[in-house]
Amino acid sequence: QQVGHIPPAVAKCLHQYPTVFSVSQGDEALPRVELNKQLTSCDQRTAAVQRVLKELKAQQAFPCLKGWRDEMYNVMPYFCDTPFFRMERAATSLFGVKRYGAHLNGYT
Repeated sequence: QQVGHIPPAVAKCLHQYPTVFSVSQGDEALPRVELNKQLTSCDQRTAAVQRVLKELKAQQAFPCLKGWRDEMYNVMPYFCDTPFFRMERAATSLFGVKRYGAHLNGYT
């Protein structure tokens, strides 16, 4: 199932991690990125993606990872679905996943 839209620059970077990601040319000249099919559980996918993201953070590969806050975010096709995997919230923009949040404004 598709859970996001990964920009070509990010897909190119993920190509370095073949044990976690499979990157191939898509139908519309855009890269297609899939998680390794051997990662069969949410926990396995989460751990594998987390290792990659921590390495990319250490390399300062993407500016958004400077906002790392150790907040794991559920990645799923639809809001009420079971999570496919979890990832650092600061990295969700790299994967183009749907993000949800709640905001409260208060006046006194």
